[in-house]
Amino acid sequence: MKYILIFLVIYSQLLKSTAICPDGFDSVENKCWKYVHKFMDQSGADAECLQYNGASLIKIQDDVENDHLQTYLISKNADDRVWLGMTCNESTVAASCNWSYDRGTADEYNKFGDNYPNVTKGPCVYILKYNKKWYSSDCESRRSVMCEVPQTSEGTGFCAYESNTDSIPDPCPYNYNHNCYFPSDVNASFADAVRFCSNMCADLVSIHSALENRYLITIPDIQARWWLGGVGPTLDIIVWSDFSPVTYNNLQFFDHGGCLYVDINFNTKIDGIWGTDYCYETARFFCKRPTGLKCPTNKS
Repeated sequence: MKYILIFLVIYSQLLKSTAICPDGFDSVENKCWKYVHKFMDQSGADAECLQYNGASLIKIQDDVENDHLQTYLISKNADDRVWLGMTCNESTVAASCNWSYDRGTADEYNKFGDNYPNVTKGPCVYILKYNKKWYSSDCESRRSVMCEVPQTSEGTGFCAYESNTDSIPDPCPYNYNHNCYFPSDVNASFADAVRFCSNMCADLVSIHSALENRYLITIPDIQARWWLGGVGPTLDIIVWSDFSPVTYNNLQFFDHGGCLYVDINFNTKIDGIWGTDYCYETARFFCKRPTGLKCPTNKS
C-alpha cells in the first residue's frame, strides 16, 4: 500500500506539471524533435544525437506522426533524405526492421515505398521528405540527422536535507523523461550510496529502458565505475532497491551475485553494459527522483 500511495502522489504531480522539451528541441505533438543540418552516416548520426540530452535517431509510430515529420522537415528547410533510427534484416519483410534501442519493429507501423525494405541496397532506413516514404540504404551513405527525446517536465522541486526543517528550492541538473538525475562526486559503498540518495529524497538509480540507459552514460565527465540501484543474483534476475518493476536488463558481466554497476569509460563498445560486484566495494553513483517532487520536511 505504501508504494501505491507514493506512485499516486508522483503521478498526480506529473499530471499537474507542464510538458517541456530540453533546450534546442522543438515540441511537436507529444515529442521533442531536433533537426541537425549535418550529413553523416547512420552510426555517426546516432552519435550526433547522443550529444543532445541523450537523444536518439527518430522513430515514427503512425501516419499522423509521419505527416508531422514532413511538415517539420519542410519548416527546417531540411535535406530531402533524412535518417530514421531503423535497420532491416530481410527484403520486403517489415517485421525484420528494428527501431534502435528496443523501440519495436516496422511491423507495428511503416511507410515503406513499393518493394521496400530492400536490403540489397543496404540495411539502414531513411525517409524521403517530398513523399514521406521510407527507403533502404547502405549505412555509410551521408544523410541529414533527425533526433528525438521524450518530453519531460520542469525539474525544480522542494526538498528538505538532513536536519533542515523547511523545504528549500532544489535544482535538477540532469532532466530526462520526468526524472532528475544526480551524479555523485565521491565514491561510496552500495549501502552508503543508498543512504546518501535517501537524504536527497531520491533513490539510487533504477533504469527502465535502453534509452534511459543511453542517457545515463552521457552524464558523467569522468571515467569511473558507477553503482546502479539494484542487485543481480543471476544474469536473468535483477531487483531494484526502489521496488520499481523490471522492464529492462542490460546485465552482461556477471562474475558473482551482487550489486549492479555500470562502467563509463567513454568507450562506445562497452559503455552502458552492466556488471555485478561485491556491495562493500566503493564506486561513484547516481541518485534519481521524479521532477518537481516536493519532499516531506521530516525527510532525514
